[in-house]
Amino acid sequence: MPDNPFQRTHSRVTGNARSAPRGAQLNLCVGRQRDERVKERTITEPAGVGGWLILVAIGVFLSPFRLLVSVVKTLQPIVNAAGWSTLTSPSSSAYHPMWAPVVIYELIGNAALLLAYVALLVLFVKRSTKFPRLFIRIAAFTLPFLVVDAWLCSLLPLDEPALDPATVRRLVASTAALAIWVPYMLLSKRVRNTFIA
Repeated sequence: MPDNPFQRTHSRVTGNARSAPRGAQLNLCVGRQRDERVKERTITEPAGVGGWLILVAIGVFLSPFRLLVSVVKTLQPIVNAAGWSTLTSPSSSAYHPMWAPVVIYELIGNAALLLAYVALLVLFVKRSTKFPRLFIRIAAFTLPFLVVDAWLCSLLPLDEPALDPATVRRLVASTAALAIWVPYMLLSKRVRNTFIA
């Protein structure tokens, strides 16, 4: 009986490998070669959640929750009926024409980020080959989103500056993600060997 499970399954279906159509034999060989390469790579090179990838894993698991808490805390008082009408009604003393566009921009951008973080978490758990690409796209989206958001907030009549310490921390973290974690996703052997599904 053959050692390869693909051959075993194939032999049961067709009787033997020689009677299989030529394309099926080719797919069988390609699949076996890929399995052997993956086995060799995992034995000789780092794989799995370890090393610096642990820090990425922590960030991936915490990001959706951190963003959700931040959005609820910041935007919930604004988007309720009383807050929205106070800020967007021209007869109100707190009215400014930029309130509505800024709040809508933040809602749409944060909703997109939240969905992307959840998708990233799912891809991470599945160890999908799509994980590094989505991670890079999120990092590339986040910094410009935060810069535009800070600029838009600077146009509003706020009691505190648009570049408050929390915004500066988010900008620094986003810049660090682009400068450190994007190259790591592109160059790391551990990332390449871990996300293979």
